[in-house]
This record gives sequence, structure tokens and C-alpha cells, in this order.
Amino acid sequence: MKIDNNKCLAEIDKKNHTIQTMKITSARTLQILSEYKKKLSKVLQEQKHITEEQNQRQEMQRRVQGENILAKQELKLERAINEKFEDQISSYLVPSVMDFVRLVSEEHDLSRKQNIYSRRLTIAEVALRCYKKRWLQIQRSNLNEEL
Repeated sequence: MKIDNNKCLAEIDKKNHTIQTMKITSARTLQILSEYKKKLSKVLQEQKHITEEQNQRQEMQRRVQGENILAKQELKLERAINEKFEDQISSYLVPSVMDFVRLVSEEHDLSRKQNIYSRRLTIAEVALRCYKKRWLQIQRSNLNEEL
């Protein structure tokens, strides 16, 4: 029985040793699995962040392309305006100095005539007021004589 018991104990020890190595292997496997889960979580978060950043950059690229199109249209419009302005500048003719002197002289004469007519008008208005006053006085005196 002792031999049987020793065999059983040896077998039990062997199985216990096998169980312990399996537990150690299982613990290592769980630890490695946990590390892989953490790494997977980090990678998924990084992927989410990268996807969001990629979407933002694509949106920014669309906006920049839209602004680029607007800038090209504005540039085309400004160039057309510049060409028109340059055409106007190239076709601009400056009047001669004598024409300018003549125009200034005519302006001076017209200004002088305007002042003269303005004074005449003022004199005529004053005379009209005087005549109205006299006319009203004459009418009142005629009314008083009739009564």
C-alpha cells in the first residue's frame, strides 16, 4: 500500500505541478491578454482621433478650395477692372493749357456776371418792397377819403 500510496502521491504531485504550471501559464496569458486589450483600446482611440482629424482636414481642404475658387473669380474681376482702367488711362487726353486758361477766364466772367445780377436782383426786391408799401399807403388813403 505504501508503494501505491507513494505512486498516488507522486502522481498527485505531478498533477499538482502540472496544474501550477497551467495556472502560471494562464496568469501569463491573462496578463498578455490584458496588455493586448489595453493596446487595442489605445489603438482604437488613436484611430478615432486620426479619423476625426482626417475629417477636419478634409473639411478644411473643401473650404480652402472654395475660397480658392472665390479668390480666382475676384482676381479675374480685378484684372478686368484693371484692364478697363488702363484703357481709360491710355486713351485719356489732357486739354491744352490755353483751353484751361480760357475756361478759367470764362468761369471768372460768369462768376462776376452772377454777382452783378445777384446785386441787381437784391436792388429790384428792395425797390419792389418800397413800391408795395407805397401802393398800400395809397390804397389806404383812398379808402379813408371815401369814408
